Amino acid sequence: MRNAAKIFYLAGIFPVFLLTQQAMAQCSNGGIPSNVELVTNGDFSAGNSGFNSSYTFCNTANCLFPETYYAVDVNPTFYHPNFTGVDHTTGSGNFMIVNGSSIANVDVWCQTISVVPGTDYLFSTWVNTLNTTNPAKLQFSINGVNIGTIFSAPLWTGTWSQFFETWNSGANTSATICIVNQNTVTNGNDFGLDDISFQPCTCAAYAGGDTAMCEGQLTSLSGSGGGSYQWTPAAGLSDPTIANPVASPSATTTYTLTVTTGTGVCTASDSVTVTVNQMPVINCGPDTTIKIGNTVQLGANGGGGTASYAWTPPAGLSCTDCPNPKASPSSTTTYKCVVSDQNGCPGIDSITVFVVEETLFIPNAFTPNEDNKNAVFTGYGLEIKDFDMTIYNKWGQAIFHTTDIQKGWDGKSKGQYVQEDVYLYYIKCTWNSGADDIRIGRVTVIR
Repeated sequence: MRNAAKIFYLAGIFPVFLLTQQAMAQCSNGGIPSNVELVTNGDFSAGNSGFNSSYTFCNTANCLFPETYYAVDVNPTFYHPNFTGVDHTTGSGNFMIVNGSSIANVDVWCQTISVVPGTDYLFSTWVNTLNTTNPAKLQFSINGVNIGTIFSAPLWTGTWSQFFETWNSGANTSATICIVNQNTVTNGNDFGLDDISFQPCTCAAYAGGDTAMCEGQLTSLSGSGGGSYQWTPAAGLSDPTIANPVASPSATTTYTLTVTTGTGVCTASDSVTVTVNQMPVINCGPDTTIKIGNTVQLGANGGGGTASYAWTPPAGLSCTDCPNPKASPSSTTTYKCVVSDQNGCPGIDSITVFVVEETLFIPNAFTPNEDNKNAVFTGYGLEIKDFDMTIYNKWGQAIFHTTDIQKGWDGKSKGQYVQEDVYLYYIKCTWNSGADDIRIGRVTVIR
């Protein structure tokens, strides 16, 4: 309980401190108060009316010196100079001011109320101490039977405490509800009663607010309002009989929560929809190959217009949070892209960029003869898929052509060695990465 201090002034002169222990009377067995108040004049705003007492009422100055007397008023000091306190709510309202007896089970306050058979009711009251000597001991009683445990008034003046019990009406249609004395010690036992309440308990199922989750993830349901719980359908729930099961439905599902009080006298239901958003299907395209030092543009598709992107690792990327970064890794790298759609659901794909060192060496001279030493002109390299070479003389006439890098020019034209001179070559090669490379240059024939 939290304690809230209030200061009131009696007769505009003396401050009185009120410390309220803020309680919330609760029905047992999982029920909740209905807020349908059945007690008449429970706050004593109508004075000494609407209730019965085995104590004697008085309304004159200092009339509370005898035990078993009570008053209903604002200022207890008027009725006994050793009493101090104010009412529970406003500090200026009426409350029941009691000089208790030393006889157990004497009715301090009673009222007869019509009840519905088979219904739980919540009986509660606020109690304070008017003099710290021998604080009051009280108990609830219904139809002459004490219920619950004996409760004690606060040890200090200026403090209000709430006490409550739940009672089931059974077959009864009428209930005489009482607060009885259980303090048998002579002297003291001076207390106040205020805001006495008697109301039926009810139940109100609450399944929580609708929620959404991504496919394959988990979410917790948040039920409340009863003593026992049953969720339907049970599929996808960790335990359909608890208030807060973990849900993992494979598709959008509406769960119905049925709550029942422990005595079974009240049943209520509520529902909640768990929307399952499908994971986006992401496609980063096929793996690709680039020459070392070159750049390739990557692309992730499938997240929608409001998607967010996260590429890893960042090395070699022009950006990590865009859909189409440019990649220039220094070595073969597998890039992973996590794409989150408008629902926050992530899809993942990856692409490997193979990095190769594409090389092509072309000599500038050769010696075609029969000694087979440097006798053939061709290109030499790695990662070459296709090769196409044409040799031209100085008049621009094509004198040799090959598409096989292993079968270069042997220095002959029409079966005869050409003369020493400078010749033009045109070479086009296609790398394994798919890129084309064109080389144009001169080669010298040496005899």
